[in-house]
Amino acid sequence: MYNLNFKNTRKGYLFGLLFFSIGIVTLLLLSWVTFGGMIKKISLDAQTQATHIENNCHTDSEGDYLCSPVFYYNVNGERFTCRTEYSSSIGVSASQRKVYYDSKNPQNCVTDYEVKKPIYMYLFILIPLIFIVVGIVLMSKVRKKIKKMKFLAENGQLVKNLNYTMEPTNITVNGAQLYAIAIDYTLPSGSTIHLVGDPRYDRRVSDADGFVDLLIDPNDLNNYYIDFNIDRK
Repeated sequence: MYNLNFKNTRKGYLFGLLFFSIGIVTLLLLSWVTFGGMIKKISLDAQTQATHIENNCHTDSEGDYLCSPVFYYNVNGERFTCRTEYSSSIGVSASQRKVYYDSKNPQNCVTDYEVKKPIYMYLFILIPLIFIVVGIVLMSKVRKKIKKMKFLAENGQLVKNLNYTMEPTNITVNGAQLYAIAIDYTLPSGSTIHLVGDPRYDRRVSDADGFVDLLIDPNDLNNYYIDFNIDRK
């Protein structure tokens, strides 16, 4: 059995987990902004038309023009205000004058401005979904890779002291591009194949002897592992 370095490969799993986590958090935040008004509306049992609406628009410190409309409405001769809980660059449209409220507590309210969002708000949901899918795919690949590595540790064929190069990958961490070990391996048949290892999350690019080792499944040339030093346990 060979001693393989699972630590570097597992860092790829953490990279995928980061994508997945960012996607989940962003999805929850966007879902609340997008669907929060709809959800709150379910608990309210009365509605009316606003008698007056203030768009309440301003330019923030970053130069963005934002509106947080305030709706005024009457219930049983008493005037109430309903302030929106999010800001948008779009003001209130003619179809968003409705106010939903609790008949027992009219101050508990939500407006059509929060219920009827612009179509682009729903499209934004796709962004975190892409992050989630990418994270799942990356984590799945790492799990499959580790499973193959465990098979190689038991059944692989070891080839020592091979020349190598470091090839750039399409992965960057903190703005720095990661590299992977690459070799040209000559098969017993005499043909040569180009093999590229996992991204080096440890940023290691060499060792003392200047060679790398290859552990490969002779029955499946797509299952291989390259590292600077592979030894038996």
